[in-house]
Amino acid sequence: MIAGMVRRPPQRTAGVGALCLCACLPGSPPSSLLTEDYEVIGLSMEVVEPGPLSTDLLPIPADRVRSEALPGDRIRLTALVANEDGVLDLEPLEPRWLLTSVPYFDVAVRPPTGPCDPTKPLLGDTSCDAGSGASIEITVQDLAPDRVFYRQETSVYFVVGVSISTEECIDRLTTDASRLSWDCLVGRRRINLGPSPRIVEIMLEQGILLDDTGYLPLELPPVPFDLAPNFAPRISWITLTAPGEAHLVWPGERAQLPAGAAFHLTTAREGRDYQDHLALRPSGFAVRSEFVVHRWHTTADVLEDAGKRLRVPDEEGSSFTMIITATDDRESQTWSIFDFDVVSP
Repeated sequence: MIAGMVRRPPQRTAGVGALCLCACLPGSPPSSLLTEDYEVIGLSMEVVEPGPLSTDLLPIPADRVRSEALPGDRIRLTALVANEDGVLDLEPLEPRWLLTSVPYFDVAVRPPTGPCDPTKPLLGDTSCDAGSGASIEITVQDLAPDRVFYRQETSVYFVVGVSISTEECIDRLTTDASRLSWDCLVGRRRINLGPSPRIVEIMLEQGILLDDTGYLPLELPPVPFDLAPNFAPRISWITLTAPGEAHLVWPGERAQLPAGAAFHLTTAREGRDYQDHLALRPSGFAVRSEFVVHRWHTTADVLEDAGKRLRVPDEEGSSFTMIITATDDRESQTWSIFDFDVVSP
């Protein structure tokens, strides 16, 4: 899951004397409240140009993005970083992206051997340089002949330095990850491959072993219907309701809310985002229904009751931002940003 691969930097400490006061201070801020330290909110992936293997796939909704790819597809990777002041402009910091073939739960990553080559899969425990920027586009590499089905997905590292150079952060990550601190932000996700029956078909055609443990069958019958690729869920709007009033708020628009007011908060949950898909099991392909998780991040302490209520700050003329990520269990992710101005009641 993306929540597991995004690294939130530890808070700064002011020495032992300050630590002794913790029992007298208020409790920790809610996990949804952004602080002065920057945080990797999300890493998204979308197919922007289908390749030669992406044929005979069912279309996805026009207002969604395809979030699993096949070798040869062109994909876009995008990072979102924010703190209590809002979204960080990443471009001046020259963030870097690395691709690595190390197992997903192994945090080690080797120094990149050079730029990534889309015509050559990553072999062994190697890594390559995928580019620099808040958003990059790359071509998905060929499947690796030395990796079984559950090892085919390449891992992506996003690295950026916020008070030291990104190059220094890359050096720390690839030589001694224990040296990473709040001044280096590191996020990690997979390049989602799929649909899974098409990946199995390609592996069998190329003579790549599906499994070397006996867990999976050596051969599988063809799937007798067209496949739909996964598309990322999305928060299209939120609804704020109170006795006698309701606000429908859209991403990218500035909404005005009365100071001190309290609203019941509802996020749009569309049934089409909970997709059925085929997963590979010892008995063959099985139908699974995915789930979607929503997470909130705010620049002001406005959320109550586990995100079900929003209480507007009392200070007229102030403003705050809410970022909501939507992530499914296949690691497809998008985010929506809502901006609010506090006005006189």
